[in-house]
Amino acid sequence: MTANPIATVTGMNIRTAPVFRIVVLQPTTLCNLNCNYCYLPGRDKQNLMAPAAAELIAAAITDQAASNLDLEPVTVLWHGGEPTATPLDHFRQLLKPFEPLRADGLIRHSIQTNATLITPEWIDVFVTHGFNVSVSLDGPPHLNAERINRAGRPAHDQVMAGCRALQQAGLAPHVICVITPATAPHIREVISYLDQAGFPVIGFNFEEHEGINTGRPMLTRDEARRVWTEILTYYRDTPGAADRFGIRELMLLARYLNGYAPLDRDTIPTICWNGDIVLLSPELAGVTSPRYGDFVAGNIYKESLRGVLARRHSIPYVAEFERGLAECADSCSYWPVCYGGYASNRYAERGRFDVASTQHCRTMRQELVNAVLDLADPQQDAAMIRQLTPLTQAPG
Repeated sequence: MTANPIATVTGMNIRTAPVFRIVVLQPTTLCNLNCNYCYLPGRDKQNLMAPAAAELIAAAITDQAASNLDLEPVTVLWHGGEPTATPLDHFRQLLKPFEPLRADGLIRHSIQTNATLITPEWIDVFVTHGFNVSVSLDGPPHLNAERINRAGRPAHDQVMAGCRALQQAGLAPHVICVITPATAPHIREVISYLDQAGFPVIGFNFEEHEGINTGRPMLTRDEARRVWTEILTYYRDTPGAADRFGIRELMLLARYLNGYAPLDRDTIPTICWNGDIVLLSPELAGVTSPRYGDFVAGNIYKESLRGVLARRHSIPYVAEFERGLAECADSCSYWPVCYGGYASNRYAERGRFDVASTQHCRTMRQELVNAVLDLADPQQDAAMIRQLTPLTQAPG
C-alpha cells in the first residue's frame, strides 16, 4: 500500500485521546416520537438516569480539569431518547451537580431535541443553564413525513410550535435535517423552508445505517453529489443566505481550509441512563453484537471515567477503531476532511471498525468536496481549488 502523503502533513497521532471534550448523557431512554429511521433501541421505555450518576460525571469533569488546565470547556450533550421526555423536576436534579462547573466556565450544556415537548418551563431551564439547543426537523410537512408520533401521525406541527417558542425566547436553535432517498430530489424545497424558518445553522445528515436502523436504503454517491450541488447552489445564489445561516458541513470544511488538523480523536464517552459507559459513538449504546458484545467499556458507578479512558487501548472495539483510523489515513486522500469518520457507521455498514471506507463518508464528506470543486470559479476560488483538488486523487 502506498502511504497517503496528506495524512503525514496533518501530523495526526491516529489515536484516541486520553481526555474527553464532549460527554453524552442519556437522561432517559424514552422518546415520544417513533421516527421511521431512528437508530435507538428501547425508546419506548422510560428509564431515567439517577442524580447520583450526574454527580459522578460532574466529578469526572472536575478531575479532568484539575490536571488539564488548557482544555476547552467540556460540552455536556443531553441526547439519546428524547431528553425533554424526562420529568422536568428530575432533569433539574440532574443539572444541579454541573452548575458550579458551568459557573467556572468548565462546561457548556447542549441538547438535541425533537422540540415537540417544549414548554415555558423547559425554556426557563435552557435559559437559566445556558443551553445550546439543536432541534430535529426534515423540512415542510410533506417532507418531514418520517418523523411521526407513536400513533403514527405526523409530528411536524408540534416540532414547529416548539421551534417558534425557542426562537421567541431568544434561544436561536440550530437544526439537524435528515435527507433520505425519498426527500433528496426535493432538497431545494427543504433548504428554502429551513432558511425561511430562521435557523442560524443548518446541519444535514444523510440517512445512515447505525444502531438498529440497518435495512433502509441510503443515498448513492450520485444522489449525494446532486444534493450537495443543490444546497451549495441555493447558498450561493439566494440573496442574503450566507448572512442568515451557516451550513454545518461547510463550516467543518472551512476548518480544513484554515489549517485545522486535530492531534487525536475524542472518545466521545456516552453515559447511559444506568451508568454504563460506551465509547466512540452514542449510536452504539444499547446495541449488542456477537463480535463485540454490548460495547460497554465500564460503568460510572464502578469505575471512574478517567480509569476507563486510561485503559481504552485494551478495549477491543476501541483498539480496532484505532487500526481503522490508521488504515484510513494511509489509504484515502480525503482523510483531512474526514479524519476517519464515525465508528458507528463502520460497524453498521461493515460489521467491524478496522475498515477504511463507508458509504456514509463517501456521501457526506467526499461528495461534498467534489460538489464544491464542481461549482468553484477557476479565478475567484483558485486558492481553494489548489487546496481541495489533491484530496480527490486517491479516494477510499
